Order: sequence, then C-alpha cells, then structure tokens
Amino acid sequence: MLQGCPLSGSLFVIVIDPLLHFFKKHLEDTALASCRACADDIGMAIKHLCSLPLLAVWFEDFSKISGLTLKPTACILILTCFIASQANIEFLREWLKVHCPAWQNIKICNAAKYLGFYLGPLASPLQWTKALDKFQSRIGNINAGHAPAHVVKYMYASRALPTLGYLAQLLEAPKDTITIGLNSVIKVLRMAGNSLSYKTAFSLETMGGHKIIDFAVYLKSCLIRASCKTGVGYESLQSRLLQASTDSPSCASHRYK
Repeated sequence: MLQGCPLSGSLFVIVIDPLLHFFKKHLEDTALASCRACADDIGMAIKHLCSLPLLAVWFEDFSKISGLTLKPTACILILTCFIASQANIEFLREWLKVHCPAWQNIKICNAAKYLGFYLGPLASPLQWTKALDKFQSRIGNINAGHAPAHVVKYMYASRALPTLGYLAQLLEAPKDTITIGLNSVIKVLRMAGNSLSYKTAFSLETMGGHKIIDFAVYLKSCLIRASCKTGVGYESLQSRLLQASTDSPSCASHRYK
C-alpha cells in the first residue's frame, strides 16, 4: 500500500480484520486476553506472560500472509503485577530471549500511552503533565500577543482550553483545577497576581467585562458529554456521574471564592 493512496485505509481494514477476529476467537472468547484496536494501534491486556510467545508466532504467521509487520521496538510491554525495576526488566528480557526472541528488545515499563491516555499502575501522575504543559504554553502565547480582552476570550476558548478537552472526556480533573484556572485568566488578561478570585475571574460579565468560559466547568462538561454519548443503556450511571460532577470540589468550590 502506498502512502497517500485513497485505497490505503480500506485495504488495511480488509487485511487486518481477519487478525482481529482471530484474536477474538482465540484470546477473548477463551478469556486469555482482551484486545482492542483503533486503526493500526492494537492494545492487549493478557492474563499470563506465557501468552507472549504464542502472540509472537501469530504475528509472524500473519506477516507472511499479509505483508504487515510488527516492529517490536515500536511496541511497549506494560507490567501490571510488579514494578518495572532494572532488575525485573533484565530478568524479563532474559526470559524473552529464551521464549520469545523476536520480542526481546521490546520496551518494558509500568506506564505508557495508548490513544492519548496513559495506561498502567503508574499512569496517574503522568496523565495531565503534557496536556497542562501545552495549555500553559498556549496561555503564554496569548499573554505575549497583548490582544484586547474581547479577542482574548475567544483565543482562550478556541486555543487554550481545547488542549485539555480530549483527556477530560475520561479523566478526573487535575488536583489544582481552581488554581490553574484562576492563574490562566489572570495571565491572559495581563493582570497582577492575586488580583481576582476564582468566582470573579469567571464572572467578569457581571461587572461589564467579557465572559470567559469557566475552567472547572469546562473540564466537567467534557466528561459529562462523553458519558452521555457513550453510556447508552447506562442511564442510571449517567445520572450518578452528573450528580457527582456537580457536587465535586473542583466544580463547586469556585462558587465560594
């Protein structure tokens, strides 16, 4: 398949579909693993490490049939039952060298990204790091532009906030949501530090200013919107999520500041 060819996507789906059905039959239906795929990003949660050699054989056989190859150096093995210390990684590589030599150079860790989200037992501290760095970078760019307030509010809504919207669909808001939101407004409006409370920062329209989208409410709305779109058949869960969102400190505490 040539890059840029209009048929590339359809041909890939046709070729990869038998492999995914094979995984469902021999892994999911037998409770050996769970497999999920989004385009060419395939993620698996396997129950036992001894399934790896079997997977390697299947991928090798499929490569001979389809021409699609798996690059072990581009794959990641996330450990969930023990810490990926140097000693444990070396031990695991020795095991792979004997039982699964084709994958002996695979990256091994306790947390890694899949479709934009970190997975693994040590994923939590990493989830928001890069997204918040990007958000702060956008805030800095808006500040450096010295745009008038009516332009700033649109740039804040269209350039800064969307950097967090994707993760906010599935993740709880960052711990310092109130502080991050308040400081971002103060910076884009080029005001002195501690010159506004959270409530004032996001209700400037009541004093003749421009309305800026509430930071905490935006994050919670992303989560609620995603649950309403994907939680069909789980209306009771949606209701509890909505209640929890409106009652949570990150969404409600700004009312009193």
